[in-house]
Amino acid sequence: MNISLRNGQYLSENGTKESFETIEIQDGVIAGFNVDMPSEKVIDCTNRLVLPSLTDLNVTIPQTSAQSLKTELTAAASGGIGRVCLSPQTSPINDTPAITKLIERNARAAGASELIILGAMTKGLNGNQLSEYAELTDAGCAGLSNAYHTLESLAITKHCLDYAHTFNIPIFIHPMEPSLYIGCMHNGAASTFMGLKGIPEIAETVAIAQLCTLAEASGVHLHFSQVSCGDSVSLIRDAKKRGLRITADVAIANLTYTDGAIDGFNSTFHTLPPLRSESDRLALIKGVQDGTIDAICSGHTPCSVANKKAPFAEAAIGMSTIENIYHYALTLDKANELPLERFIEVMNQGASWVIGKQARAISVDEKANLSIVDVEYERILSDDEIVSSGLNTPLSHQHALGRVEHTFVDGALVFSA
Repeated sequence: MNISLRNGQYLSENGTKESFETIEIQDGVIAGFNVDMPSEKVIDCTNRLVLPSLTDLNVTIPQTSAQSLKTELTAAASGGIGRVCLSPQTSPINDTPAITKLIERNARAAGASELIILGAMTKGLNGNQLSEYAELTDAGCAGLSNAYHTLESLAITKHCLDYAHTFNIPIFIHPMEPSLYIGCMHNGAASTFMGLKGIPEIAETVAIAQLCTLAEASGVHLHFSQVSCGDSVSLIRDAKKRGLRITADVAIANLTYTDGAIDGFNSTFHTLPPLRSESDRLALIKGVQDGTIDAICSGHTPCSVANKKAPFAEAAIGMSTIENIYHYALTLDKANELPLERFIEVMNQGASWVIGKQARAISVDEKANLSIVDVEYERILSDDEIVSSGLNTPLSHQHALGRVEHTFVDGALVFSA
């Protein structure tokens, strides 16, 4: 189908907003700007921004049936995210090539956002026996992760990193020292007031310090998933200055919320890593601004309403964020904390670089990988608008900013509001 986008602004490759009369998409490829070509469909982009589709480095979808993947990948497309990295914490756990291929087939049938698959570092994510790294990579895994499960010892961690370096496979690690990572929220004034066991920042920073040492010895590309502390940013900054192959991302929740949001034992905010202090939040934003943190992820984890209704410490862990990622981006932009252009840069170029993929660009002869966004749109988000199976979003029945009206992935129009 030939589609004409008309009368809006687009974000160019150099990060500037450019006005256009037309963007012509012919057979899925951007054929020209401000020219008149035959079209079967016209999309009015007046007062809209045309933005490159985003890449999300951290999404958990426990059930990987064709229907479950279709639901969550459609939710991603509805949020302007065209590429999703799937955690190996699936059912069954993605620790063999056969499971990788099954997930790939089911995702392809979804016809929505592209799925990038991460394989399990250890069999069954048990932390002690390595998976077959070469076979998982050959099956299509872009990297390896042990999800939110820790490794049994530093000796096994070293073996994992050395083995991954041999095959030039990036390793994604959630930095957690298990002997210290005991609790259900940030260790601070709020946890003390509510009488909940707190997770200290050192539970993350000790792990990062150890992992940087091991990564330096092995030469592996080590990616820290969802860092949450200001001190973690400092450690990663120093490691990069020493020339280590280190990258990192931060979950959008940790850029926009603090542990104060848990007031009243609100289990919607029971996340991993936990929401931390305001000083941590600001340090994370600075890390994104100066390039210490390479990418922002959604950390999307759909949970059932029933599992979130348990007492805070026992409630399911995770937050549904993927389809309202632009709400958070616009909130940070309006607060003059993180410009929208920088947000898109790290969720496009930054995230793509981490997984060795080409960044999305709105330019002639490129396939259409873009979203049309009404950045001025405001509404109260009702549950029947939520595409994901997870209603565990803090925006439910709250004021929400922005709306993605259309998303193209690899030339195909996969979502329309």
